[in-house]
Formats: sequence, C-alpha cells, structure tokens
Amino acid sequence: MFPVHCNEVGVRKVNFDLNEKAIRKVSIGKQVYWKSHYILLTNHNDWAVIKIRTEGSGLFREISQIDVIALPNDVECVENSSLNVLSVSSMARVASKTSKRAVIVKGAFDHMSFILGETAIVLNVYDVVPPKPSKLVNLTEKALARESIDRPVIVVPKILDVHTLVNPKDKIVMFPCHTSGVNLEQKNRRVLFLDEAPTLTSSEAKSVTLVGCDLSRKVFRSQYRVNPKFRNMCPKKWALKDSSDELSMCLCCLENCDFKREGNLLVLPWGVTSRQVEAAIKSLWE
Repeated sequence: MFPVHCNEVGVRKVNFDLNEKAIRKVSIGKQVYWKSHYILLTNHNDWAVIKIRTEGSGLFREISQIDVIALPNDVECVENSSLNVLSVSSMARVASKTSKRAVIVKGAFDHMSFILGETAIVLNVYDVVPPKPSKLVNLTEKALARESIDRPVIVVPKILDVHTLVNPKDKIVMFPCHTSGVNLEQKNRRVLFLDEAPTLTSSEAKSVTLVGCDLSRKVFRSQYRVNPKFRNMCPKKWALKDSSDELSMCLCCLENCDFKREGNLLVLPWGVTSRQVEAAIKSLWE
C-alpha cells in the first residue's frame, strides 16, 4: 500500500493510547480535509495508520468509516530531509531496512507519507569504476528517486574496480580509453590507452596487459598484430555469468539503441543518459 500522493495523507496528534478500540471511538465523526484518504495518528511516542472514508461535501468532510491499517507494534517512523516521499522506490528502500510492516517517513519539505507491504523489484546494476561513483548506479538511483517511476525498485550495485584486475607484475597496462581516476602508476610500470594508439615495438606489444572487453582486444590485435595478455572488464560478460534469476542492468559499448532486453538483463549503451535509464526501468513492467 502506497498513497498516490502525500496530499492524501493527513497527520493528527492525539493524547490517547493507539489501540484499535480507542482509534475507532475518537475517529468516527471527525472532520478531515476532503482529499484525505489516510490519517497518521501519533501520541508523540507511537504511530498508527488508518484508512478513512468520508461523507458530505465541501473542503472538510466527516469520517464515516475507518480501517486500521497498522498499530504501533507494526510501525516505524523515519525522518530523512533529503528523501522524496512521492518516490515509491525511495520509500521501499527505507522499508527494506526495517522489520516493521509499515514505515512512515517525514521527508523533503517536511512532507509525510507511508508505505506498507509493497514487494520491491530487485535490480542488480553492473558497472566498472573508476570513474567514481558508478555512472549507471548514479543515474539509476536518481531515476528511482523521482515519482515518475511508479513501481518500487531496489538497486543492488555490482561494481568491479579495474584496479583489482592489475597485479604488480604487469609492467605495461592498457585500457580501452582514458579512465578518470585510474591510479596504477608505479616504478617500472606504464599505463596506456588504446584510443590514443600509442606507438609500441613488437616486444612491448607482446608485454601489454589489456584490461578491456572483446572489442578492445580485437582493436588491439588489428593495431599491433599480436595477442595481449587480457583481463576482461566487460560488465555484460560479468552479468551474463551471474547465475542469479533476478533482473539486472549493465552497459555495453556494442549497444547502439536506447536499451535492449536479453532475458533478465537490460543492456544500455556505454554513453548512457538518464532518459535511457528511466525508459529501461519502466520497460520492466510495460
């Protein structure tokens, strides 16, 4: 259960114990704003959530019926001034960190709402760093923070740091393109970039450790006529090898369209945009 908008949710301070009998006794007949469909009740220590039905017309209407959604033992209240309470994914992420059935959140602009019993879609996001932070994870989390995505999705980052693919014995290391944040300089080691087409002797080319993908390995062979030592950093290869049945997302330099779905895997182009990420996420249920 997740309100369509926080303007459907009213907050009322009370001075009695929040049990069902007391809530029903006090709530029936009370006047509420006409848009209200839910009321968050608090006695300063505890919280309860009720769903209401009203009668009458005008800006304020009389509560005629209530359903007690959650009592204090099932409710946790969280304050996060940066959280958009209209984002079901942001709310689901908060709910995933508690054992309570219902989570009330006081978020950005002091807006309040709640979430209860929503089963989130788990989305594994595969990417490589540096640069840090992961662009794909960042764009995905930003998309989910907006209310335009109306299903709860929780991101599980699957990040590969390219530094871990290089060992101390690698004397010449090459990446497909200049990577911001790579810090592999050490005595007697050279760090090169394939897109700069560095001049190499045959002996040097044979000594290269290429950290890249199958495409960069083909380009290297075409350029230098030898096979380099190769460490695969392709997020798509990694995602496809994962045995998980959960939905996943990755980048691929061979992808030219906005996104493509291959089974449980969403594949996006390397220069991905926020628009493409949002469209890919929405495709999960459209």
